Amino acid sequence: ANSDADIYPVDPRLSGDGIRFSAVTPFGVLTDLFIPTLAEHYMINALSAVGCALYCGVSEDFVRGRLAEYRNIDKRFNVITSPSGLTVIDDTYNANPASMDGAVRTLARLPGRTRTAILGDMLELGDYAEELHYELGRTVARLQIDRLCCVGELSAHVAEGAEAAGMDPAHISRFDSSAAMSESIGDGDFRSGDCVLVKGSRSMKMERISLLLINM
Repeated sequence: ANSDADIYPVDPRLSGDGIRFSAVTPFGVLTDLFIPTLAEHYMINALSAVGCALYCGVSEDFVRGRLAEYRNIDKRFNVITSPSGLTVIDDTYNANPASMDGAVRTLARLPGRTRTAILGDMLELGDYAEELHYELGRTVARLQIDRLCCVGELSAHVAEGAEAAGMDPAHISRFDSSAAMSESIGDGDFRSGDCVLVKGSRSMKMERISLLLINM
């Protein structure tokens, strides 16, 4: 949280199927806010809505109520338990550096026997593409996520960054496409109690992987 901002969160914490937090605003501290998503980076959007609502004179109770009614849309950080007991975070709608960073940081905070990040290419990044993928890999390693699966040409740089930051190469896998990874997944690769994040740019079709895992 940036305390120099006009509005910022205080004491965010995971609570059941969502996040509880307070918000410091120009109108005072708004307490006991809840958004029913485990994606902590979604608080940025929630705080923007809170600020606009309070500025327009909306009551605090109304703000609390509407935030609590939020629902993720399809393929945007949907947390699903498969029949085999695998927790799948389906965030396959799209990806950019900020949303990737938020997603892997949330994965690192969630409970799981083994936590796996399955990450596809982030597209349309221009000259910074290789560097941004490399830095994402370093972040994954620093967060001590257990396994990393990199899907696509650019995501090879994610693997390189993770290995450079100390992640065991034996825990890093590389695939040319989402179809190739889908075909490689076997019955013993993921087990009950594991937590898996699947995310990538829209054209990477990462939902091929998430749908397979959701139905395991």
